[in-house]
Amino acid sequence: MVCAGALPSRLLLGTPTTNRPDKGNAIPSISDAGMDAAYARLRISSHRDRSLVTISLAGELDLSGVHRLAAAVLAAEKARARSIVVDLAEVTFIDSTGLNELLKAKKRYAKRFRVSPSSHPAVVRLLSQTGTTEMLTAG
Repeated sequence: MVCAGALPSRLLLGTPTTNRPDKGNAIPSISDAGMDAAYARLRISSHRDRSLVTISLAGELDLSGVHRLAAAVLAAEKARARSIVVDLAEVTFIDSTGLNELLKAKKRYAKRFRVSPSSHPAVVRLLSQTGTTEMLTAG
């Protein structure tokens, strides 16, 4: 496992790269081309405005990108952000691992953490059917 502090900033921001650290721990059945495609499916950027860090996601939040979201949230916490907002406006899909990561962050940071929801039907449906919309958007 690679600690978030050891990740190059280009990984935290979601730039596809073949120069990833600790490739020896990758699942052997996934090729580098497949990993680059997975990185391309989710773009992550962070913006700090005083004590607020906004982490903007675009694309698909699934198993292949959830560790990058966790690293971005951890980086915001280490930067002593008083408030962390994950902007899902451009997210088109979330699987159970993505939802779980958002819920873990909400539990860990409570009122300091909130999600700005997506209007994409698949994301709205998931949050609605799991009853997590209000929990995640409350700040």
